[in-house]
Amino acid sequence: MKPIFKIIANQNANQNDITDLIATRLIAINITNETGLVSDLCEIVLDNRDQKLEIPVMGVILEVLLGYEDQPLTKMGSYVIDDIELSSPPEQMRISGKATNSLNFDNLLDQNIRSPKNKSWHGYSLIGIISAIANNHGFKPAIDSYFRQIYIEHLDQTAESDISFLNSLARDYGAFVKFSLGRLLFFRRAIGISETGLELPTINFTTSQISNWQLKIGANQKFNKVIAKWHNFNTGKEEEVFVSDDNSNNNNDIGNSYTIRYQYTSSDRALAAAKAKLAEFKNAQENLSFTTLGNPSLAAENSLIFTDLKYLTNKNWIITRVNHVFNNQGFSSEVNAILKLSDDN
Repeated sequence: MKPIFKIIANQNANQNDITDLIATRLIAINITNETGLVSDLCEIVLDNRDQKLEIPVMGVILEVLLGYEDQPLTKMGSYVIDDIELSSPPEQMRISGKATNSLNFDNLLDQNIRSPKNKSWHGYSLIGIISAIANNHGFKPAIDSYFRQIYIEHLDQTAESDISFLNSLARDYGAFVKFSLGRLLFFRRAIGISETGLELPTINFTTSQISNWQLKIGANQKFNKVIAKWHNFNTGKEEEVFVSDDNSNNNNDIGNSYTIRYQYTSSDRALAAAKAKLAEFKNAQENLSFTTLGNPSLAAENSLIFTDLKYLTNKNWIITRVNHVFNNQGFSSEVNAILKLSDDN
């Protein structure tokens, strides 16, 4: 199969197919997609040895499609040009852009979503807090239903911007925050949920379909207990809660424990944070990376199953990052994945 690409430039409502214009100059197209509050990126590298290339206009939107000859191409996204680099030797032009689905967020970077503020959240559900922040900034909230069970008795947002506060909540509850297509997404990590809030399909792989694979088993597996501290406003004292992945109920048994350095405002929030951190440790025990024939349907949060590779079978994997590389050597996809989070975590 011969890999092919298509690029359409959009400026002032005018569309211009520039595929043929740059085809003979194309060195590489790199598209990176990952989980979390990170804009998906596109980088296009062109041969400029004759210095005939004109510098593109900042803000032009490039729609990029990848695939194979005689097959429908897959839209990889639309990216607004925000960085251009000219270099030598060799004479090259590097055009970089961020995904347009993050534009609503990027336009707010210098506005009140990043301005420190003071607010007391009293008697809110976790979903209620996130929804209120989303609505205040013109986003539609899309939140994992798992968080319906979490009630916040009292929480102070002190000299902290809304985006920093959201990131703090995401860290505490093992979630990720992302702004996409006018929505604020707040979902557990590694559960295979798309940016639309729907479950993503599972993709099967065999040994023959992957190359250069690497499985890293980290030392984080030594932690089977997580301790979280919280401030008891009634007594003025610091207290602790803990969760463990074994049957031990002995809080003094801390040989394999990890203590979260933050102090929380309630026992409920501390306990939720401890559960999230323990689940994070479990997932981080195994990190998988591999390269496969270019597959434009692979994206962050896709579920993966390996059918015949001893160390990878009988496990569900979730993509955390994928880098699609299109160049004169062909089309490949470089994938990073962790173990999928179960509903019990």
